Amino acid sequence: MNFSRIEFWNYSLRFYDNPETEKAFIDAQNRLGADVNLILYLLFRAQGGHYLDLDDIKNAEDSVSSWRSGVIQPLREIRRNLKNYPHSLPEKDQAKIRREIKDLEIKTEQCQQQHMENLDLKGRSTAPNDAAQHNLAAYAQILSTAVSDHAFAKLLNRFITLQNAEPTPADPN
Repeated sequence: MNFSRIEFWNYSLRFYDNPETEKAFIDAQNRLGADVNLILYLLFRAQGGHYLDLDDIKNAEDSVSSWRSGVIQPLREIRRNLKNYPHSLPEKDQAKIRREIKDLEIKTEQCQQQHMENLDLKGRSTAPNDAAQHNLAAYAQILSTAVSDHAFAKLLNRFITLQNAEPTPADPN
């Protein structure tokens, strides 16, 4: 596994580093079935001024759906099943296993992001805020929801806040 291209990962860490953002992502994931890494990818591309066609977003989704459902989601489920130490094994053992699973879950998400960062999706150029609005609206359409959904609205607001805060490196794609 080669993580030499870490621009997307670093962007994701910066974007996610906010309690309200974390809640919005978890809400979108649990309530709408959204892929947090795909949303982050769409916003990463938008910060470089790229909006993607609906077909490109569907292709990106298709390229990671089996990884998400076959690898990431089962790990997440196991990790959640160990929350609050519900089993008769010693708490310290459960906690250790839960930490190790969380680390592995993060590595699998990093691998997914690496894959998405290497996708050959050109996108069209526009202002970053317009690109973010477009990309989120297209993904909301795929999820059969509206971009005005409160989770998407919070994520768009976070995007705008970060865009206004400081310059970020340009999207290499």
